[in-house]
Amino acid sequence: MALYRYDRRVHYDELVQRVRRHAPSSLLPLVAKAGSTYMEPSSWLRSPYQKFTPWALAEIARISIHLGNENRKPAADSDLLECCTAYAGIADPELGEKTLDVFAKFMLRMAFQQLDYNSLVRHELARSIALFGQTKPTKALQVIRGDWWHHLLGCTVTEYIAVAFLFYAGAPNTAGTFDLDWIDQSSFAEIRDQIPAATIRMVAFKHFIATQDALKALQPAPDYDLHRDLWRYRFNPLEARPIIAGVNERLLIPVPPLLVRKVSSIGLYHTGREKWGDPFTQDLGDLFEAYVGNQLKLLESATVLRSIGYTYKKNRLESVDWIVLFENVTLLVEVKSTRPTEAVRVGSDRAVEDLKGRLKKAVNQINTTAELIANQHPAFTQIEPDRPIVGLVVTMEQFHVINASPYRALLPSSPHPIRMCSASELEHLVTVTSRSVGELLQEFVADQERQDWSIGSILEPGSGLIMRRNKILDQAFAELP
Repeated sequence: MALYRYDRRVHYDELVQRVRRHAPSSLLPLVAKAGSTYMEPSSWLRSPYQKFTPWALAEIARISIHLGNENRKPAADSDLLECCTAYAGIADPELGEKTLDVFAKFMLRMAFQQLDYNSLVRHELARSIALFGQTKPTKALQVIRGDWWHHLLGCTVTEYIAVAFLFYAGAPNTAGTFDLDWIDQSSFAEIRDQIPAATIRMVAFKHFIATQDALKALQPAPDYDLHRDLWRYRFNPLEARPIIAGVNERLLIPVPPLLVRKVSSIGLYHTGREKWGDPFTQDLGDLFEAYVGNQLKLLESATVLRSIGYTYKKNRLESVDWIVLFENVTLLVEVKSTRPTEAVRVGSDRAVEDLKGRLKKAVNQINTTAELIANQHPAFTQIEPDRPIVGLVVTMEQFHVINASPYRALLPSSPHPIRMCSASELEHLVTVTSRSVGELLQEFVADQERQDWSIGSILEPGSGLIMRRNKILDQAFAELP
């Protein structure tokens, strides 16, 4: 197969025209086949010319759904490769300026476009079950109480995730297609024993499946303040409805990892927020804070303290959410259930203000608590004031590259080293057994060569660390049928 090449920079409108050459009923099944073949993290590196990436396939599917015309010629495998090559040929419209600000925004775009697809599926599914089904809140919640799951999902959280996993796991065996009539076959009997067929169908239609017209209705309005070549980084309707109906006789799953994102904790954040608004996100914030505490309690040789209340100028205030005492270091942990805005994901001019707004308060809270400890405020006398302090801001979703110096410089300064840490990174960090996690973090933040590194980078295979399994995630994953 000859590689389709562009001899010059490609613009987004050229990609649109290339995709629109083909009828959606012909092109979308090819996207689903490629998407299910190369859906495991980094598996697209084995695809033809490394072009069948999930982010490229998702955008090609979006364009075909939104702007495609059935009165066009059929597509072949080579046509899909040409479309993916055109996508890869779109250059960043700002990089020519060669400034640090432009590079910083470019890295935000690249990171949020690509790194989410490297998430561990098992952890994403297990976290949702552990967070929403096994975490006890620390205070009365507004909407996440009683049988809330029935009103939001129509089933339990575990059933909701199990249905998504059924489609995800089956996609590679059926070229990214599915027929709901298969559920009634004898080969699905064991699945029906765990989840009734009616529940599978209900969840699929209520949450995952949409027609092309329904997906068109979810398409965001044009943002003419944003360069056209950056529109590919915007919200894709397949994130909300990852399965397409009505293209041909079978359902199509263009990018199976989007099913995992849909049922992840951040996906449920959007589902609940759409129904209940701020009361849901406030409840989720309290649940996530408790979940982080449960994870911290898995640490060996550490004392974990809940937020400490204190009085300042007759006002009743709270410290950081969690304080972890190691033998030689104090870890101050502030929890934020926030997620990156679209401005951050596309690296627009508003990204800087959004990052500041999302994380500034967390850094200030760590600074204030550290000062209270150093000054031996009466509420904090049980904490050794001379012990080194490391701050950790734990977020539900990964804020990619946020620990790099251009982004940390956007946040308030601190006399203590502070790092951002995603829930996924924390779930790995607490399983380290070969050495004190406190000393590991202290050594990490003191290393000048690793000032721009993320917490996850020191936990990669080859680090030499001995780690056990995460008991909380294991128990949650075991809930899946």
